[in-house]
Amino acid sequence: MPSSPSTLDYLCFQAARQPEHVALHFNGQAISYARFHEDAGRMVSMLRQKDIRPGEHVAVEMSNFYLHWLILLAIEALGAASFSFAPDEVSLIGKTLDQMDRVICLSANMPHSLEKPQMIDIGHLEMFRQTEPEIPIRQHDTDHDAAFRIVRSSGTTGDPKTMIQSRGAFETRLTQAQAHLGFTPRTRYLMAFGFPVQAYHLHGTACLRAGATCLFDRKIRLDEALTMQQATDILLLPRTLILMLNSLDETYRPQPGRRIFVLGGSLSASLRHRAADRFGAEIIESYGTNETGAAARVSPDGQAAVLPGVEIEVVDEHDNPVAGQPGRIRIRTGGAVSGYLNDPERTALQFRDGWFYPGDIGLTLAHRVVRITGREDDLLNIQGRKYDARDFEEQLIRNWPVSDGCLIHVNDDGEMPTLWVVVVPKNPDDGMTILKALEKRVTPAFGKTRLVTLTEIPRTMTGKLQRTRLADTLRQIAKQQTTSDSSSPLPIDPEA
Repeated sequence: MPSSPSTLDYLCFQAARQPEHVALHFNGQAISYARFHEDAGRMVSMLRQKDIRPGEHVAVEMSNFYLHWLILLAIEALGAASFSFAPDEVSLIGKTLDQMDRVICLSANMPHSLEKPQMIDIGHLEMFRQTEPEIPIRQHDTDHDAAFRIVRSSGTTGDPKTMIQSRGAFETRLTQAQAHLGFTPRTRYLMAFGFPVQAYHLHGTACLRAGATCLFDRKIRLDEALTMQQATDILLLPRTLILMLNSLDETYRPQPGRRIFVLGGSLSASLRHRAADRFGAEIIESYGTNETGAAARVSPDGQAAVLPGVEIEVVDEHDNPVAGQPGRIRIRTGGAVSGYLNDPERTALQFRDGWFYPGDIGLTLAHRVVRITGREDDLLNIQGRKYDARDFEEQLIRNWPVSDGCLIHVNDDGEMPTLWVVVVPKNPDDGMTILKALEKRVTPAFGKTRLVTLTEIPRTMTGKLQRTRLADTLRQIAKQQTTSDSSSPLPIDPEA
């Protein structure tokens, strides 16, 4: 028996307390707590035969959400640490997978770049269905400091950085999440992404422990699932929220009491108002990082109240706390990881003296209240004035016939940074029309600027801009198309 109750302990409790209550709606299939608990026992029994040892690092591919969750619970019971990834991420996280002791794949379509993956195929699934569940489930007594989950950063500035999250750090984040979310057995929580995004694993765990119902359906659109599954709660990233708003059916009717949690980036006042009005929902915004977990709850006026158990300071370049002026944000919490796996240089840069430095800019407003004014990467310095690129992106997607758009500074060899305006037309044939329309809105006041159309903007699984990859692409365009219309210097007015 673990020293503190595990998720399997809570699953056992809910199966005894409300056996027929639905734990998970998965692609139209209702899975009760009794069945979930029994299937978890089967998965533990099956994986125990594979001789997974305590302390091992096991990567699990997620092409089947329910089986993926069962495998993670079984790995926890066996005392190993799990890492979740999607099939289309292999090329991006290959270095991380190379560091794993095992890689378990559920899809026969996995890239051949993986070395010796362990497949759980149709034969294994037949064996799984016939396996006698291990009830009660025997669990390894995992130490507070032992590795529990392998997680990663967003990968916006290069390859994702890998981190080891201890059992204690996970439980600290979970306690904060449970207080913040307030899930009950009446909650119906819609999953917008799977467990490769660690916030969804945390929220899913909180949902299961509370005896609530999780919803995961990839057979219908997210906005359709919101209505058809009568979801009470959903977690979105700002970009996902924008895309949902733009695709929302005109017949959508708000559901009283619905809550939309937002993390992974700040909301502009206009986006927050638009979402609250269209969804008829309470918008609950959080500030945090993959390295620390949630750190503050952000009010509609942009004030961030620091969560209990978390410290946030605004400091100058010498790490001295400053008040009344912008400075660099640093965070300290028991839910933080201690550094990046096999990356001592980056660890030394961002983890110092128990603090994590995320690269965000903020302002201290009062005791345990700060304002996050932006991320260094998102701020565009144009002629000495700073603008938030995300505001431009929101306006591009909302007001122009484009499916995606962004603004980015790219450093050219030996030259000043170039501001690029990048758009993906909904109709490729409209590319030149869009460029000409945008050209009428520009002004020469902002120096060297280029505007270009692409078929796709490289983004992470959660929609964040992959800056390094995009910058490399734009440098190639600059070399190959220095005189073409689609990449000619076109200054753009951020206030137009």
